[in-house]
Amino acid sequence: MKLPSALFTCGTLDCLLDDSVMMSAKWAMSGAESILKVYPGAPHGFVFFPPGGTEETQKGLDDIETYINERI
Repeated sequence: MKLPSALFTCGTLDCLLDDSVMMSAKWAMSGAESILKVYPGAPHGFVFFPPGGTEETQKGLDDIETYINERI
């Protein structure tokens, strides 16, 4: 079974940063496209903050929008 393309977003202050890096690597090892975006100073769940709430939140939301638009 081939996995779909995946975008992994994580902040440097997220306690799950290592897990995101590992999952992205494993995704790529399966042969699927894996994109990892790491945002300096962003905490866990930062992309769920209000749009424009922080600079990193807006960057993350913009990256997610670009990723989706490039694939539909």
